[in-house]
This record gives sequence, structure tokens and C-alpha cells, in this order.
Amino acid sequence: MFAEIVDFRAEVAWSPSFDSGMDIARRDGYDVYLVDYLISPETGLAWIEEARRSGVTAPIILLTGQGSHEVDVAAMAAGAADYLVKNQIDAALLGRCVRYALDRTDRMQTVRASERRHRLLFERSPIPMWVYDAQTLAILAVNDAAIAHYGYDRETFLAMTLDNIRVENWRDAPRLAEGSATPAGRATPSRHIKRDGTRINVELFADWIEFEDRPARLVLINDVTARFAAEEHTRLLARLRIEPERHADRGPRPSRHAGHLRQPGIHAADGLQRR
Repeated sequence: MFAEIVDFRAEVAWSPSFDSGMDIARRDGYDVYLVDYLISPETGLAWIEEARRSGVTAPIILLTGQGSHEVDVAAMAAGAADYLVKNQIDAALLGRCVRYALDRTDRMQTVRASERRHRLLFERSPIPMWVYDAQTLAILAVNDAAIAHYGYDRETFLAMTLDNIRVENWRDAPRLAEGSATPAGRATPSRHIKRDGTRINVELFADWIEFEDRPARLVLINDVTARFAAEEHTRLLARLRIEPERHADRGPRPSRHAGHLRQPGIHAADGLQRR
């Protein structure tokens, strides 16, 4: 039947038993597998489950004698890409099913590869980052830089929410609790508490992502405590320079001892002498 599929070339191998079919899947790595629902003494569902446990990632199509919602659900739960009812199969249907399974698997592998790359970038970034649940504010993932900067170990971090990190009643709390989006390129100011009790000023850059099938926020944390301290020091120095300048602008004040008052008939001497 594969030979009847238009614009499709296939190398087909057939196995008569559960174990021999599993050996082929583990050893040869075919692009797609078609498995009969009944493989004495096991079932095709059991074969699919075992193949997935063995690391087989290629699409598996279940062939069954009758279609039903229960079979569909069971096949998907076992890890099948699709299922076909044997007495309804023709070359066109088989071709569409195989092409769809291959295409969907390729897309899923591309997505997984992208997720692995992003996960690697997240984990190895020198900038503290974490992911939190947009509804519960629970921290779902944290990178090594955040662990080093805040002092909490990973297990402790993943048991915390944003409320455990933020200084109480800080003004960004309502916005983060509501999960509102941070405008592109705009930072949200906040104050956080490290494990040792140190309070730090931070700028947060957040974006929406989907994490394990739930809405979440990816947050990049920029510690600006040192910058704030330097700016305050600069302002203090500026005030110290301004104050002497203000006094200098007023001019010298006359001294009470700058001259002598003379009255007619009175001369300064060792004493006062009236003429």
C-alpha cells in the first residue's frame, strides 16, 4: 500500500511479535511505526508505552479493528501520534496520516530543541532570572545567577512566592500581583530581601511566557543598589558644594571690631580724657 502513495518513498520492515518489533525500534530507528492493536500476548498500547519508555521518539500509529472515542483517548495517552481503523485504510488515507504524524513530530522536535536552547540560556545567564506563576506568584524556575545573588538554594527558591522576596508593602506589589505586562524596555522598580536579610534595590524586566502549560512571567533582575548609593553620594557632594557658594554670594559681613567710634572731645589714649 505504501507503494501506492503519491510522491512517497518508504523502506518497510515487518516484525511478527512484540519483542522483535521492540528490538527493531530500539536498534534501527525508523521514521514512523505502525502497530497493530492486538500483538499476542500484549496489546499495541503496551508496545507504544514500552517504546516511549525506551526513548523511541518517532511517531507511532496504532492500527485497530474498530474506531471509538475510548480507543482514541487510550492511544493518545499511550503516546501514539494517531490511529487508523484497518478496514477503512486506503493509500490516500495512509499517506495523509503518515505525513501528518511526521510533520507534527518534526515541529514538536523543533519546539523541544528551541526550549532546550532557551533553557540553557536561562540557566547559564550571568543575570539573575526566574519564572513565576502569573496567578499564584509561585516561583517555578530560577537560574544559577539568582541562586548565587540571593543566597537561597534552588529547593528553597522553588518553595517561595514573590511575597517572600519583596520588601513588604513595596509599591510594585499590586502590579506584579495582577500580572500586568511591563512595557517593552521599561523596568519596574522594586526592593527585595536576600537570604541574609540584606535589602536591595532592583529593576525588573518581565515578559509573558507559557511555562508547563500555564501562564507565567519570565523576570530579569538588575540589582541597582550600588548605583542608587553612588547617585545619593553624588547628590550629597553637590549639596555640600552649593552651601559654601551661597554664603560667598552674600559678601563679607562687617566686623564689630572693624573701626573705632569717636565722639567730639574724646581722644583714644590709655584712658579717656575730656578736654
